Amino acid sequence: SDAVIPAHIPRRKLIPFGTPILDLIRAHLQKPDTWKYPSSEVLAEWAANRGMDKDAADRVAVRSIDVGVTSPRDIESIHSWMKRMIQEDENVMPLGMTAICIKPLQIPSSDL
Repeated sequence: SDAVIPAHIPRRKLIPFGTPILDLIRAHLQKPDTWKYPSSEVLAEWAANRGMDKDAADRVAVRSIDVGVTSPRDIESIHSWMKRMIQEDENVMPLGMTAICIKPLQIPSSDL
């Protein structure tokens, strides 16, 4: 059953300090007939690693393509790597989404 909040009680009085979304999702997953993803195992792992430890940066992989500079062979290598990473993410939580950061660079007119 869902909780009913009386209209005369402000939400900030119920949860005055806020609740991390991860904890809300973990609690919601305990309900019967809830969503399937992310799994409780994945959420437990996320909860165990919710902070940044001193080795966190070592577990992050960054690849970049510089238009007009990166070779076709390197672009293909990055593309293959991206497909592998996307598939790994989809195996954990199939959302069908990918985050990509595109950074525009200012090019002096003398370089054109």
